[in-house]
Amino acid sequence: MAKAFDQRAELAQQRAKRARLIQRVAITATLAAAMVVAIIVWAKQPAVEFEDGADEAYSLSVQSGSAITLFNRIISFDKNARIEVSALGYITQLIDLKTVGRGKYIDVFMPLAPVSLMVQSTEELESPSWFVNDEWLSSDESLAIELKPGSYTLKVGSLFTEDLIQEITLIKAQDNTLKVSPSPVLGSLVIESSPSGAEVVVNDDVKGATPLQLSLEGGRVQLELRKDKYVSQFESIEISALAPHVERNYRLRPGTNGVRLSLSPSGGTLLVNGRPLDVSRNAGVTNVEVPKTGTAKVSYSKPGYSSKALVLSPADSSASISLDKTFGELAVESNVPAQVFINNEAKGSTPLSLQLQTLNYQIVLKKLGFGDERKQVSVKANQTVKAVFEMTTLKEASLRQSPPRVTNSLGMTLMQFMPKSFVMGAPRSERGQKAHEIQRKVEFDRHIYVSTHEVTEAAFAVFKGKRSTVKTPVRNVSWDEAALFCNWLSQKEGLPLVYTVRNGRVVDADLSSTGYRLPTEAEWEWLAKAGGKAAPTIFVWGNQYQIPEGSGNLADVSAKGKASVFLSDYSDGFAELAPIGSYDAERSGMFDMVGNVSEWVHDSYSRTPSDSDVSYLNYAGPRSMNAEHVIKGSNYLSESWAELRASMRLAFRAGNDTTGFRIARYVY
Repeated sequence: MAKAFDQRAELAQQRAKRARLIQRVAITATLAAAMVVAIIVWAKQPAVEFEDGADEAYSLSVQSGSAITLFNRIISFDKNARIEVSALGYITQLIDLKTVGRGKYIDVFMPLAPVSLMVQSTEELESPSWFVNDEWLSSDESLAIELKPGSYTLKVGSLFTEDLIQEITLIKAQDNTLKVSPSPVLGSLVIESSPSGAEVVVNDDVKGATPLQLSLEGGRVQLELRKDKYVSQFESIEISALAPHVERNYRLRPGTNGVRLSLSPSGGTLLVNGRPLDVSRNAGVTNVEVPKTGTAKVSYSKPGYSSKALVLSPADSSASISLDKTFGELAVESNVPAQVFINNEAKGSTPLSLQLQTLNYQIVLKKLGFGDERKQVSVKANQTVKAVFEMTTLKEASLRQSPPRVTNSLGMTLMQFMPKSFVMGAPRSERGQKAHEIQRKVEFDRHIYVSTHEVTEAAFAVFKGKRSTVKTPVRNVSWDEAALFCNWLSQKEGLPLVYTVRNGRVVDADLSSTGYRLPTEAEWEWLAKAGGKAAPTIFVWGNQYQIPEGSGNLADVSAKGKASVFLSDYSDGFAELAPIGSYDAERSGMFDMVGNVSEWVHDSYSRTPSDSDVSYLNYAGPRSMNAEHVIKGSNYLSESWAELRASMRLAFRAGNDTTGFRIARYVY
């Protein structure tokens, strides 16, 4: 009995052990399956990719909505989620998942964050000018700016020093303080007099007799020439960077010196018995002749000071007039708080009240995101002068100053537009539609200028340093050459560059810039489809599958023998290229968006599908500079409905016989 019981107990234990093992295996399998599913789900989530090395040490954090970040993946449960991307030394970016669409990767461009640069001179500088990369930045005593990390050429010059040029390198995430010591100008002063032999006194130090040559460092010197039985001469002389070598030849006037009159400050207006006596070149000292049997009434004045007068008698050997400064109040107000600069010197923020000398002042108000505002004011003694400013945003300020049409330095006309939202691409039902003409909802929030005509051979020749008068569109130009033309024109007109170039190839683009660039595909297509129209159309001229006469330069009957296929019922008068503007402007105001040459646009070529729930803001194609770029529009060899549609797009990089370009830039 006992043995049978033991056997049954052992059997029960074995069964329980097997059950526990099976349970563990099941749990392990379930966990493994869950992990596999999690890995698959994780792998399918969009991954954040970076440019410029920002992924060295980045972090992702959820700012709003339902989402989880894991490594470089974003697992979102909410299309409205917003993810913050940060990295040391870079400007933090915010990803709005609603606007980036669905895809395997989310390209995030992390611009380098500016670093501060403070440069001070070891010696006091008079009228300094600070430059970085030959661009004037400030005339303050020191330079305080923010710049992107990189290499720069710093230059500082002043009235009395040689230009100091120094190469500097700014490292990301590091602030920089620099001390500089410009060398004084080395100059000379040559002094002659008639008669010669006059004693030369420089800054109260006797240097010799005329004729005399002195070597002097940059600065102001107080010069006095004196000779017995002649009236002494006084002058304040500058040895400056602009005029380091100074020559003077004085004709001494016989006579006595009269009363030696010292004036402080120098540079004012002196009246002797109501008549002006020129003291503009005197070093704050002059001689006033007094009648032997009378007196001389003198008065002295200077802006910013109270006037004074006195009476001189023959018994006086010397006298002095010292003026007192006068002050008034300046109150500066603005509709939004702003930084106040008075005569280029920072004074504080509005509202601001200052006691200033009674002079004329240039006031400039600055605020990030707003246009600079300027006013000239005159401060009156013992009065309050109000300067009230209405600050406007950069957009408002730029639009206020930007006419509907402008002519650039090459004589090209550009028109201003504010594109409206529309759907780019073409539906499958559209006759001639191609699979890569992906429909995409697009919105715009910035005004643009677009050239009314394509760039001509003559305009492109200037860029190449050549001469041409040919007014047909330039062709056989690669996309990179077109972008380089835009950069050259921006530099020529003092605008910021859009394209970053290495070894002749464009590697990046800053589309926040207001410099010249190629129109984006969305901008080009909006102009072709919707510019000047109540609703978008299939063709530039409308929706009808019939080409109106004079629409543009296409493969017409005149191209017979030039084009393998031609439009037998259309004639435009040109077998090959036509000069720009040969046909009437389209409803948008543009010329030649039909025919002549097809046109490069900014976008890198992509076939990535769009998200129908997303409206893409200022869409400009993929961030990366791909090998191929988009070409839009028909040309002089076009003859099919597919080619004539505004949605038509091709992809190339090298130039060809049928492709040119036009230019665009943001207004603000």
